[in-house]
Amino acid sequence: MSILIIVVAVFIVFISYILLAPYTVKAECAVRRSKFNLRVNLSSFFNVFRLTFILQENRVNLEFIICRQSISLNRLIKKKKKKEKVKPAEKTPKSVRNIRKLTEKDQLNIIKKSFSVVTNCKLNLLFGSEDPYITGIVCAWVLPVIVHSDCIDFKPEFQERSFILIGDVIFSIYIYRILILFISAMLRTRFKDFKSNYHK
Repeated sequence: MSILIIVVAVFIVFISYILLAPYTVKAECAVRRSKFNLRVNLSSFFNVFRLTFILQENRVNLEFIICRQSISLNRLIKKKKKKEKVKPAEKTPKSVRNIRKLTEKDQLNIIKKSFSVVTNCKLNLLFGSEDPYITGIVCAWVLPVIVHSDCIDFKPEFQERSFILIGDVIFSIYIYRILILFISAMLRTRFKDFKSNYHK
């Protein structure tokens, strides 16, 4: 009996950790001429879990790390690609159709609430082009918009002789907030369906 209680307690702590702990997302993107590189890290509190996605020169690397033990997911992706067959065009998922039933006002409210899921956001951008004049024009448009923003840092690069755009963003998310947002959206659509059927 005591072993069962311990197992249940460990399970509850584990689920609570997944739902309540903050997850840090860090994305780095670099565009130089025609080359595009992307790196995305999703890590949990104390780095118990970490998921790394790297796209470099059309090569994809996906890695999952749990308790410092690395698991490469590249083989799973390759096996899936081999098994995949041409499928007929799929219908729009039911959840997407339900959200489309909402009014524009409700959809805007959901979009606004979705920003509350993201916290501690920080964005760094570096931009340069072949022509310093174009770089200056971009600065003239961007800087007045972000001058009062504490979470966006923009730096022009006038010495660069080719197009360059480097950006990295870091922010935190909470799983329980995403679940609450999703459930509230689904309940609203169900309530509207019930209301429309009732009036019929």
